[in-house]
Amino acid sequence: MYRSADGGRTWDEGTDVPLPSGRTRMFGTADGTAYLSASEKLWRVDARSLGQVRDGPRPYARILPVPGGGYLATGLKPEVGLWLSTDGRSWSQLDTPVLRR
Repeated sequence: MYRSADGGRTWDEGTDVPLPSGRTRMFGTADGTAYLSASEKLWRVDARSLGQVRDGPRPYARILPVPGGGYLATGLKPEVGLWLSTDGRSWSQLDTPVLRR
C-alpha cells in the first residue's frame, strides 16, 4: 500500500499489508487513515503504523462517512454489529436492534 501526502505528486515507499487476495475492501478517513477489510481481519493503516483493529468494527466491515462528520461501520461477520466513530480512530458499538414478527 502506498500513500501520498501531497495530492499524488509524490508517494511513500509503501507498506506491506499481509492480506490474502480476494474480497478485500479499502475505506479511507479524512485524516488519511485507511481501513482494509478482509474476510478474517480488519486492518488500520496510517502514515506510521499498520495494525489489526481489535476494539471496533469486525472483519468484512463497511465503513461509511456520516453527513456532518464521523463514520458508521456495519459488520456481518462473525456477528451483526454497528459501530460509530467521530474521528475514524476510536469506535463505540451501538446496540443492535431486535426485530420481532
